Amino acid sequence: MNMIPGYRPSGIDPMEEQIANEAGVDYGVVMSDLSDTKKDIMDELTRRRNRERESQGTAEYRLIKCRCGNKDLSRFVTNDLDGDVVCKDCGAVVAVNALYEGDWNRNFEGEEDNSQCGAAADPNMSDAFNLKTLLVSSTGKNSHLQHKQSTIEMNLSKTGREDKETRQEYKDKMKSIAHYDMERIVRNLDLNDAVLDLAHRFFCIYRDLRNKVNNMPAREAQCLILALREKRSHGVDPKKEHIKGYSFTCPKCGIAFSTKIDLKNHNCDGDVKKEKEPKKVHIPLHLFKKPQLKDELDMLKSMREKKH
Repeated sequence: MNMIPGYRPSGIDPMEEQIANEAGVDYGVVMSDLSDTKKDIMDELTRRRNRERESQGTAEYRLIKCRCGNKDLSRFVTNDLDGDVVCKDCGAVVAVNALYEGDWNRNFEGEEDNSQCGAAADPNMSDAFNLKTLLVSSTGKNSHLQHKQSTIEMNLSKTGREDKETRQEYKDKMKSIAHYDMERIVRNLDLNDAVLDLAHRFFCIYRDLRNKVNNMPAREAQCLILALREKRSHGVDPKKEHIKGYSFTCPKCGIAFSTKIDLKNHNCDGDVKKEKEPKKVHIPLHLFKKPQLKDELDMLKSMREKKH
């Protein structure tokens, strides 16, 4: 469905329009080639699932089998020193130095080694991004080092390259920027985190397919709209569910806290107001009683008599 920029048809989804507004692009521009973007992403998703299915079938085909007929994986033992896989029934070595598979995990014949350091790999990013060294702190001197590190890695990524394709490091940078932008939109519209994760996955797939992406804010909005529709089709509420936790409320000012310690360390404004207010003194009302007219006349008569 091709739409003219600035044209607003009737019956559109208000949430999708808000996503486009938060991204800073016209809703008509976002919807103009949404179907083409969706087709590219879904076709690539299908290809990746087929490759994953084929790799799983190949892994099952390469299961360990000993010449004695042993197929039970529990009847094999791995020598951690040199990585040899030995059959418990006959003692034959069925695999030699089966230590490493892939760029991320060190495996002993398909069994992951849990002693690896660092966070889990992000499947949306490249192996170079997942294996890079990160400086944790982002304040002071380390912030300057982070900037230097990213600049050096980006410059080294084009060393020895003769092809004209977009560098994978640059694509990873654009993916990180897109995640930051989409997270801001999701937080402003109070959407579920599942929408953000799926939208970022869609954008990463689209970014890997293209050497150049024009109008990046529009692509971000398209991925968010596609993720929103996908979650709605599966019956998932895209709005974030707010659960009110157990809180401790100050009886004087009414401010709620999540822990009792925070309530105890709270400097209540009610106590300050009470200290500033002057103390009220009770004065009997009979002291301010207005004198009667008869008493005033007697006083005037006595004053006249004294003068005469």
